[in-house]
Amino acid sequence: MATHTGRANMRAVTMGRRVAGRERAIVRDAELLLPLTEEWDRELVSADPLGFPGYAEALAAAPGESVRTGLVASRGVRAVLIQSDFEIFGGTMGAVAGEKIVRSFRRAVDRKLPVIAVTQTGGARMQEGMASLIQMPRTAAAADEHARSGLLSAVVYRSPTTGGVYASWASLLDVRAAEPQATANSPRARRRRVDGNTPIVRSSLLLVVSARRGPAMTSGPRSPEREP
Repeated sequence: MATHTGRANMRAVTMGRRVAGRERAIVRDAELLLPLTEEWDRELVSADPLGFPGYAEALAAAPGESVRTGLVASRGVRAVLIQSDFEIFGGTMGAVAGEKIVRSFRRAVDRKLPVIAVTQTGGARMQEGMASLIQMPRTAAAADEHARSGLLSAVVYRSPTTGGVYASWASLLDVRAAEPQATANSPRARRRRVDGNTPIVRSSLLLVVSARRGPAMTSGPRSPEREP
């Protein structure tokens, strides 16, 4: 089943290359957590598998993909960075974004590196239908493989981090932090309760409530200047 899913995903990615005919330039560097010393998979571009109205035109106009991946370094420590860009399709995860995330976790395992993720996303990209939804188990399995290799992972949730991204790989990392007042939830998680009597507010899910698998914390406000 995993092999079949992987082949289907690569067909969607390959079709994206043919449709686009070129690599789209990526110019949004300012919001990266750390500068990339090596960027991965820029040649992968999204396809329009369903012929969704207006989607092909929106892809052609987009400055890049909704996820950027690669190597970063800080104070002599190397790590793999996975960072979503909410300005591109709301940071949603389509076939290409899922493939880039999976490859990043696998490269981290091969190189024995930790993974740092920064998420800001509306979840799965519905314009791609099942090609988008199958990225949820694929990315979750890749994150689990990284964890089983004894490697550390951490994520910072920017607001919003919701839907299929939160419900899959983004909620599985070892250390989870959120910017103040960040919304981090999935539709199913909204129905949970803090205890037996107190319902969760439907419009949001506090990170500390949903983090049942491990520690969660709130980060400080975002700083315009970051020291590499």
